[in-house]
Amino acid sequence: MKQKLSPDYLFEVSWEVCNKVSDLHTQLSTKTPYLTDHLKDKYICIGPDVWKETHKHPEFIEDTEIFRSWREYAAEHNIHVRIGRWQVQGEPIAILVDFTPLFGQKDKIFTNYWLKFGLNSLSGQWDYTEPAMFGYAAGQVIESFYQFHLTAHDRLVAHFHNWRTGTGVLYVNDNVPQAGTVFTMHESILKKTLRRKEMNLPTPLDEVDAGVLVSELDIVSKHSLEEAAALHADLLTVPTEEAADECQWILGIKPGLITPAGIVPSGDAQGDRQDAGWSEQISSYFTAYAKVLGNSSDRYDLYKDKKQPVRVVSMPPIESMRPKWKKVTIELKVPEDLQSLPEIARNIWWTWNFEAMDLFWKIDPELWKACEKNPVILMENLSMEHYERMLHDASFMKQYEEVVKNFHQYMEEGKQKKTKKIAYFSMEYGLSEHIKIYSGGLGVLAGDFLKQASDDNVDMIGIGLLYRYGYFTQSLSVHGEQLDTYHPHDFIKMFATPVRDESGERIKISIAFPGRTLHARVWKIDVGRIPLYLLDTDISENQSFDRFVTHQLYGGDWENRFKQEFLLGIGGIRILDALGIKPDVYHCNEGHAAFTGLERLRKYVQEENLSFHEALEVVRASSLFTTHTPVPAGHDFFSEDMLRTYMPHYADRLGISWETFMGLGKMNPNDPQEDYSMSVLAAKLAKFVNGVSKIHGKVSRNMFKDLYPGFFPEELHLSHVTNGVHFGTWTAKEWQQLYRKTFGDNYLQDVSNPEAWKKIMQVPDEEIWVLRNKKRKQLLEYINERLLSNLARRQETPRKIYQLMEAVSENTLTIGFARRFATYKRARLLFNDIDRLAKIVNNPDMPVQFIYAGKAHPADKAGQDLIKHILEISRRKEFLGKIIFLEDYDMELGRELVKGVDIWLNTPTRPMEASGTSGQKAVLNGIMNFSVLDGWWAEGYTEEAGWKLKEEKTFENQEFQDELDAETVYNILESEIVPMFYTRNKENIPEEWVRWTKNCIARIAPHYTNKRMMDDYFRLFYNKLFESSRKFEENDHQLARAMVHWKNKVIQAWDNIEVVEKRLVSNSGKRLLLGDLFVAELKLNVGDLKSSDFGVEVVFGQKSPDGSREIVSVYEMEQIKTQKNQVTFRCEVPAKRTGSFNYAFRMFPKHPELAHRQDFSLIKWI
Repeated sequence: MKQKLSPDYLFEVSWEVCNKVSDLHTQLSTKTPYLTDHLKDKYICIGPDVWKETHKHPEFIEDTEIFRSWREYAAEHNIHVRIGRWQVQGEPIAILVDFTPLFGQKDKIFTNYWLKFGLNSLSGQWDYTEPAMFGYAAGQVIESFYQFHLTAHDRLVAHFHNWRTGTGVLYVNDNVPQAGTVFTMHESILKKTLRRKEMNLPTPLDEVDAGVLVSELDIVSKHSLEEAAALHADLLTVPTEEAADECQWILGIKPGLITPAGIVPSGDAQGDRQDAGWSEQISSYFTAYAKVLGNSSDRYDLYKDKKQPVRVVSMPPIESMRPKWKKVTIELKVPEDLQSLPEIARNIWWTWNFEAMDLFWKIDPELWKACEKNPVILMENLSMEHYERMLHDASFMKQYEEVVKNFHQYMEEGKQKKTKKIAYFSMEYGLSEHIKIYSGGLGVLAGDFLKQASDDNVDMIGIGLLYRYGYFTQSLSVHGEQLDTYHPHDFIKMFATPVRDESGERIKISIAFPGRTLHARVWKIDVGRIPLYLLDTDISENQSFDRFVTHQLYGGDWENRFKQEFLLGIGGIRILDALGIKPDVYHCNEGHAAFTGLERLRKYVQEENLSFHEALEVVRASSLFTTHTPVPAGHDFFSEDMLRTYMPHYADRLGISWETFMGLGKMNPNDPQEDYSMSVLAAKLAKFVNGVSKIHGKVSRNMFKDLYPGFFPEELHLSHVTNGVHFGTWTAKEWQQLYRKTFGDNYLQDVSNPEAWKKIMQVPDEEIWVLRNKKRKQLLEYINERLLSNLARRQETPRKIYQLMEAVSENTLTIGFARRFATYKRARLLFNDIDRLAKIVNNPDMPVQFIYAGKAHPADKAGQDLIKHILEISRRKEFLGKIIFLEDYDMELGRELVKGVDIWLNTPTRPMEASGTSGQKAVLNGIMNFSVLDGWWAEGYTEEAGWKLKEEKTFENQEFQDELDAETVYNILESEIVPMFYTRNKENIPEEWVRWTKNCIARIAPHYTNKRMMDDYFRLFYNKLFESSRKFEENDHQLARAMVHWKNKVIQAWDNIEVVEKRLVSNSGKRLLLGDLFVAELKLNVGDLKSSDFGVEVVFGQKSPDGSREIVSVYEMEQIKTQKNQVTFRCEVPAKRTGSFNYAFRMFPKHPELAHRQDFSLIKWI
């Protein structure tokens, strides 16, 4: 049966390989045993890797040993495949190719193929793009295999089926001249499209122009690809004579051969072997292969020099020539009387309890410091002598017993939770400088929030990612350039413990990625009473590029960022499933975690058989989204290509169209050019949305206003909870001791109670001032030690180091500026007038020193240049020791600064500061703020308790505004702050300064603790969500089904509501006098709606100076009469203000289960 010219290798390429979507799957699968009989493992099927489940593929079993070397070679060239066996008769080798990485290159590919082959892809949608990219990727696979394995003497045939593989024909034609190409058109795209529309081809064929039909059916691009493949393949074949005639009519090309496609058997072709007529028909295929091999030989000059690559066999790695050390662990048994030490060391409760911290320090102060003040490392380095010394130290044992008692009592109380369960999702957590999974304020806020949840005994679970290299470590070169380095972390020393199931096995979650499965291990950090679960992909089961997913916080390109957020959202929900945890409320801290909502939707649709809209009601009823970002550009956006790459299956899983799915992440769902916003997705999937300060709430309402057409920004439900800080973490031990002595032993139970804080006014001035001096001195000692390390590493001269350290004074007014070095933070502002600044810092009677610290994002060149600029200024003679920049700003440095400086300076561009919690930390330590009235300070500022730059801009030109603000800063420093600090009484106490310090503590501090913040979240959101979550879950989601039914009814009737009569009563149409009534009546024909389904209101507004319209007041009208389907509304509004006003009437839906107007964002102005 074998022909004279028979292929050595045959690649069969089809969308239906391991992918049962049409009858062609059956035809191919029944043919495979005849080809494997002849070619064995040199018959290779190539199909698309479109399986998006983490459980077993029904048709494909992966075998990583097949073509292992080539697979590794292909991966190095960004060709990602899975190789195994197709589970059909004959079990041929199958290569499933991941074509999704090509989505980002599609425009370039299509342009190239237009120029080379005349391929018209302009009108192609995604149902064209996906198979086009698959065909191209299949061509790359063939080329790569050819380059790796074959020589010029090998006979190679590539057989492509139907238009979906057409780009593969073109790719091989262009790049592998040695390959003979067969293109089989089983059914034209024109005929297939007509059949789907239950239409037939015209009879006779030549009565209609096929091109006209192609255009009318909007399949121009698919047809163009089919035509290009037919033209450029070595051989075009069809299965029947009838198909040949159709081909001649549609393409104007006569097929070169009839290759029957077998007899399609009834039932499933998988299972028992069915002949399907192939024993007689297979010879026609070998005839086809012989023909194209003949064509290939005609091109011999193009590949005659091709040789099989010589792959150098390298020497064994140098590591194999070194000793292979094995680990043996010798553990020191902790004495019975000290058994609780390791338990306390592993729970980061110790980080906010100074008695516990002091206990570890007392064990061995020098060793404690050498172990980076990390009790886990300390415990690993303790000797028997250490334990014996502890046991014989009565003072130590007394303190140990007190700490253990407090810890166990604290943990025991945590077994009886006070609330329902909350799952809190965040991309980063700032818990301690030892746990390097944070970059800045967002993470530190999240860490503080978990600690407060622990102190308040809230039933909360944290979910995040565990980064092997965390965020970068900052150092500066001798020239001031920021150097970013990443160090691998030992998770055990970061207080993380592996999470195991009941059998002791590590718990892992899996997520389907294109062409592979992503695996992640689960770790846990105990944050007091709160478990924080973290995902880690740096494991051997993953390929190198997937191990990188959790290497760096915000690291890599946008694709890696997408994968991180995919893992956080989808994987975060799967952590909960794996642990059997079902929260009542889901809280997304920033849009990074928005995919939690999508995964929850999928589960409700697939596992509980809800419709998409019913599932949406349930998900929203239990979801809160907190946004921290003050500018649209700060939110994460992803292209449709990215979504198509990683989530092409989600729309089908949710039972919605792809356009609807994409619309979930868009302000305007109908705009195909708009990228997918994680923040928009989070907002649409949450019942409540909040900003993190009053001003930021307003900024957020303006940012998201386009989600709610018909509403004014000030009406939106987007609220705010002003951030706070965790008292125990950020308040110095000495201040805590003073507060306890002054406020009472139980003050921590209600640390946000303003009445307790007023007692600070009773504390003698001298005690306050002595404490402030002590903390400044401690800070300067810490700075000198840190400076010495920084300068020595930069190879500064010993003379310069000595001069700088001598210039730093513990008695000098010290001002701190430490934060992320983004340009909007305006760190440069102070240096607007260098000469004037020099006079301020060098005043011989009243000197000033400024401490700067902060990191610029590795991609933020402007921020890095700003750091360099400040460092250059700090080296000038007049600023040596007066302007200090400290490297590698982290939580440890932040704690020291907010405890030790005298003034906390903050100068952000208005209104770009979402919150700015570092200033709140300073307040807890009796440090006054000098800041723009933005973020939290716009609410926190109090007369005689700090200083301000006004909230409003004077100039639209930012350079002019910067100049004005700089002048204001200099003036306030010169005329108020500096003189007040240095004006002393006869006891050398600055009485006015201390009075302001007391005001700062009494009037500001209690309002900006995490305790107040947590209480606000419960009052505004959590308690409401607990109730709505319960209602929408109970009785098999009966309320969700009812709400969807009601909303559909309202939507269908909405546009049919008619105004029957609108009239102004009394003198309402004339000028009104103050105190007169504006009276109006509306009669509406409401059709099928009940009068209780909607309301009507009158809205009064005025034009603002910029031309926009602002709402003055809104009054709901009263229903005064209902007659059949007509309802009359009336309002009587007293005129309380003079002026010229506009008014309009507006309808809105009403239902007792709507939490706010945007809960059903339907509105009609009438």
